[in-house]
Amino acid sequence: MSRRQLDIDKDDEFTREEQEAKKKKGYAWESQDRSWERIQEDESGRIRAVGADDPATRRQRRQALIPGIKRGIVRYAVLAIDASESMNDSDMKPSRGIAVLTICEQFVQEFFEQNPIAHLAIVATFRGSATQVAAIGSSPQALCSELSTMAEKASFRGEASLQNLLELSKAILDPVPPYGSKEVIMVFSSLSTTDPGDIKATTNSLKENGIRCSIVGLAAEVYILRQVCKKTGGEYHVATNEEHFHELVNAHVPPPPLASDTLKASLVEMGFPKLKVLKSSKQYFDANVNPKGGRSSGKIGYECPRCKSWLSDVPVECVLCGLTLITSPHLARSYHHLFPIPAFKEVTATDTSGAARCKGCCKRFLSGDSKAQCTSCKNVFCEECDIFIHDSLHNCPGCNSIDPA
Repeated sequence: MSRRQLDIDKDDEFTREEQEAKKKKGYAWESQDRSWERIQEDESGRIRAVGADDPATRRQRRQALIPGIKRGIVRYAVLAIDASESMNDSDMKPSRGIAVLTICEQFVQEFFEQNPIAHLAIVATFRGSATQVAAIGSSPQALCSELSTMAEKASFRGEASLQNLLELSKAILDPVPPYGSKEVIMVFSSLSTTDPGDIKATTNSLKENGIRCSIVGLAAEVYILRQVCKKTGGEYHVATNEEHFHELVNAHVPPPPLASDTLKASLVEMGFPKLKVLKSSKQYFDANVNPKGGRSSGKIGYECPRCKSWLSDVPVECVLCGLTLITSPHLARSYHHLFPIPAFKEVTATDTSGAARCKGCCKRFLSGDSKAQCTSCKNVFCEECDIFIHDSLHNCPGCNSIDPA
């Protein structure tokens, strides 16, 4: 065989590999990237890309948290997901259902990060009925595991039932104690619903029980969905793309405002367990991982101060005595929604009278960098520190560094 023939065979091999790679990747016109929807013109006329984590969007969301509004920090919520056949549409990649479940996993993690003493359950509707995917609890790992299982199966079939979904959510929220706020966060993909009875009666029942229902639609606006949200005091929005859907779902992470007569002030009994290494001579009840009990010697966990049962993680409600178990950092982090840090004043790029470095990270400001100034201590922060202070830290480093004397 000649050297030329070997080169031809090698070129054919590379060509076959390229064709197989293109088949796996797909054609360019099948990607539906829709990058033009992420382009926006700012006040100065410049074109910039806008995504789900856009700093301007986060700043607007923070400004919506007006201090002095009554909010419930002990939240009991139900994440209701439409798992009908409409989730097989390919307007989101790889499919609408997979994209929704992926974003819902991120929402669950962010929900418990900002609401550590909240409780969340997951329900789904398909084939005209509703089923409970995950029981109400405060473990984001367990809830995300159930969502991952749904994404792996990718079994979206049948029609959706709005009434069955609301009735199941209502049954889950009925035993909630009077000091907890009750809400339903729904992701609805279908343009129709198959209901066994009167949906208006279900809506009135939700209103009488103080359950707030908010819906994020994935198709066109549906009249009955808007009426349910309007009747129960919730919000209804329709997502235009995947980034917009991510933004709308994350808008439900902060607790919603409550009416003055919704929840009355009351004392809540809570326990503060100590972190300890379990002894080998005792048998503990694992309320998080092993409901049937078992030996957990040598492990590090928490002991309920009332019934002495062992728990692998907190916050959680003890399944033996029902006592709510949390730590002091969890309780402290729950109050930042009631007393949010005031929004920093945006400093224009042409303003040269401010500081030369960021107060938080000590990064030197360059020409055109976005800056924000605290209205109390007058310190200037960069855009990254501004986001970190308001979204994660919830304390101004400049104000805390001031000597009270």
